[in-house]
Amino acid sequence: HPADVDEDSDGLTNMQEYYLHFDPTQYDSGKVGHYVINSRTGDVFQSIAQAIEAAQNNDTLVLSPGLYLENIVISGKVLTLQGEDQIGTVIYPSSSTVDAVVLQTASTLSNLTVQGGRYGVYCSNPTGTAKVDGCIIKNAITYGVYGNNSNIEIKRSIVRDNLSEGVILENSVGSLVNCLIHHNGSIGVQLTNSNTTNILNCTIVYHSGYGVKGAYNQVTNCIIRNNVTNDLDTSGNIAYSCLQTTHTGNGNIVDDPIFVDVSSYNYQLSPVSPCIDAGNNTLVTYDMDLVGSPRRMEDPENSNSGGPINNAPYVDMGAYELAGYVPFHGNVQICAVGNKHSLILDSTSKVWACGYNAYSQLGIGTSRGYKYQNYLVASSHGMMDTASGCLENITWIDAGRWHNLAVDSIGNVWSWGE
Repeated sequence: HPADVDEDSDGLTNMQEYYLHFDPTQYDSGKVGHYVINSRTGDVFQSIAQAIEAAQNNDTLVLSPGLYLENIVISGKVLTLQGEDQIGTVIYPSSSTVDAVVLQTASTLSNLTVQGGRYGVYCSNPTGTAKVDGCIIKNAITYGVYGNNSNIEIKRSIVRDNLSEGVILENSVGSLVNCLIHHNGSIGVQLTNSNTTNILNCTIVYHSGYGVKGAYNQVTNCIIRNNVTNDLDTSGNIAYSCLQTTHTGNGNIVDDPIFVDVSSYNYQLSPVSPCIDAGNNTLVTYDMDLVGSPRRMEDPENSNSGGPINNAPYVDMGAYELAGYVPFHGNVQICAVGNKHSLILDSTSKVWACGYNAYSQLGIGTSRGYKYQNYLVASSHGMMDTASGCLENITWIDAGRWHNLAVDSIGNVWSWGE
């Protein structure tokens, strides 16, 4: 069997199957449940610990989807652990008395889920900046992410349902960018002697204590709401953020951010949110939001209240950019016209709506006003800012006075409006 050929089309070369004791002629990569590949050497391992031990400095270890029942320690070398699927690649230690992932170097966790453990991610005394990028950190017994005497960057990540603090930084230099931090036990972000920390475009909501507790350098373009004790505990520079109490600073608001669907943890902005086009571009050096949508997308139906002046389009507040509205694309298959609204079925079998929306006939999660741009119709009362979450595989549409009907490819009938 040629070493570099994937003879059975299961994603592993014959040589990689040899290391796993698989039959190269049989589709059997599922036997192990998961595997780790060193992207530099092509070597394959059945556990993360084995892959780390064999790795050299600056190697990237790619984790296939699966449940890795092990706790991870990276020390003595700088590595990247990269999941192939953020939700499906899960590191879950078998004991709650150990930390799920320990970073003692400037290593990177990317595109995976860390679940359980004493701490979800423990960053201790690394040389350089440790990074958590595009991860979900949840269900730790104490802290989701704990940085101690560290330089740590957390971006485009979700930290939720940890029993104590979501993120705690002690004697550390930190940054949190494009993160959603919610429903942790007491405090969203705890800062102790870490007053150089910047928190940018984060949504920090629903904690029994504070949203952010302790001194920080800069909080900008954030939504910090619905935290029982208060939104922020102490002083720092805060600007262009949506808060539950009034704070001194340019561009801050105390309006309801109007999330899409709090009951299902959907903290994207509805099309009528006051947080749209209300942020400040000065510190925005990143191109994507939490889910990879472009930042600074102009919504023609919202006034530009952000800054600096004459620098539109302005970034939205919070972890998500402009839920719901995306430019119409594709060919028109069917048009349907209601009393004061219209539907379009496009060539990809998705439904778009525009016009009068007082009776929720646009299917965008609100019942307010006119919408002169086309919006994707959602598959539930919540909306998404990309095609995921919208009606798909639709074959027929029709519009009534204040309501609509659609039929999908397997015969389901969908309706919305009144």
